[in-house]
Amino acid sequence: MEVVAEHAPTDIRSVSEIMVYGAKRTGIYTVVVMALRHPNIVFTICDPDVVVINSWMAGQNLYPKEPQFALMLAQAQAGKLHYEINLAHVIHRVNVIILALEFEEAKPSRSPKGDIKLADWDLSLRRLNRAAQFWPKVHN
Repeated sequence: MEVVAEHAPTDIRSVSEIMVYGAKRTGIYTVVVMALRHPNIVFTICDPDVVVINSWMAGQNLYPKEPQFALMLAQAQAGKLHYEINLAHVIHRVNVIILALEFEEAKPSRSPKGDIKLADWDLSLRRLNRAAQFWPKVHN
């Protein structure tokens, strides 16, 4: 599978919407920080995990040991931060897609792994590719 950055924006001012694929710790932290720093850009966090997306949409902080994050999340949600389960609803309108997949958690008795599960990456890329197939390519 070949991944090509066609018509990738080179100037952040030309970006109107960014999708972050992955609503776990890496994805949500990434999107919240970016949404707070770029209030003029619409951010959509997309994940096929309905429970996680519904929790974020309900305003739950899934990381209660980090109270500062709850405040940042609330500020970002008051702006242009959206959630989506279905890739096909988002992929056709975004300028940038960021994959934010998790590293495998290490057990306390083992040392942490330095790589992620390739199956997760492969599945995510296949989902993105499948969703993109439904929309014609737009060339400027």
